[in-house]
Amino acid sequence: MKLNLGSGDQKMEGYVAVDISEKCNPDIVYDIRKTPYPKEWNNCDEVRCDNILEHLTPDELIEVTNEIYEILKPGGKLWYRVPLLKMEWENMIGVFTDPTHKSFFTIQTPSYWDKNSPRGKVYGRDYGINLWSKVEAREWDKNTKFLICEMIK
Repeated sequence: MKLNLGSGDQKMEGYVAVDISEKCNPDIVYDIRKTPYPKEWNNCDEVRCDNILEHLTPDELIEVTNEIYEILKPGGKLWYRVPLLKMEWENMIGVFTDPTHKSFFTIQTPSYWDKNSPRGKVYGRDYGINLWSKVEAREWDKNTKFLICEMIK
C-alpha cells in the first residue's frame, strides 16, 4: 500500500488519496493529525506528503511523522515536499506569507529525524522523534523554493 496524505486533488496512480476535505474527492477522508492511524494502513510501503507538513504545528509534525514511521514496514519510505526557508527575500515571501503555515523547514531540519546525525542523536531523541535509518534532503531541482526529503525506516 502507498498513501498520499493530504492529497488534495492530486490523485496519483498506485497511491491511496487521503485528505481531510471531502471537496477534493479523496479515496479516504481523514485528518492525519488523528492518531493512531487505521490498522489497515499498517505495513505501508510508502507515504507521500506533498505540501502538507508545513500546515502542522511543530508538535503535530513530530506526532504525524512518528505515526507515519509506525505504519511503514521496515525499509518503507516517507517522501515529502515543503516550502524551503532560505535567507533570500524572494524565498521567505512564499514561506511566511501563507497564514496557514505553522512549521518551517531549512535544508538542515530533516537532520533531527536522522539517527546518523548529531542533531538526531541528541535533539531528535529529546524531542520524542522516531529516528529514521536514512534521511536525504535537497532543494527540488524544478523549483529551489521547495525542499524534497526522503526518509527510510
